[in-house]
Amino acid sequence: MTDRFKFRGRRIDNDALVYGSLLRNEFGWNIVTFESVLVDPDTNSHDLEMILVGIVDGSQEQCTGLKDKNGVLIYEGDIVVARDQYPWFSDDEHNYASIIEWEYGAWYYSMEPISKRVRGSACGGQLCSGGNEDSQLFEVIGNIHENPELLEQR
Repeated sequence: MTDRFKFRGRRIDNDALVYGSLLRNEFGWNIVTFESVLVDPDTNSHDLEMILVGIVDGSQEQCTGLKDKNGVLIYEGDIVVARDQYPWFSDDEHNYASIIEWEYGAWYYSMEPISKRVRGSACGGQLCSGGNEDSQLFEVIGNIHENPELLEQR
């Protein structure tokens, strides 16, 4: 579960998502990443350079430490579908999705019709981090920052 301590956030300079460790300093929230830098071309030796990337306040999201059915890490704010578990369709379109959220000290999802983005769906529950891996039912199809159109009514 070492992935549980990874974060992402929207860059201040270009709004793209950046992944790494989370740090807050006097300038605000930052994501810390490391880049390999060539130190000596003759010996091909490299060093790691720490890079601080400023992120938009409130855009920081934590990794759940769990992976979807394709092995993709699931982050807070990800939009997921569970085609095999919740196969409700209309007009041949998958019309149920969920946003991964941190609530009550755990990661939660609620499968709800995309056209009714309200809490309290009858289908949903806690993403498990024990033996019963509900996360294996899901497929990450995007996130609320880069793919808000996935949550629009179809």
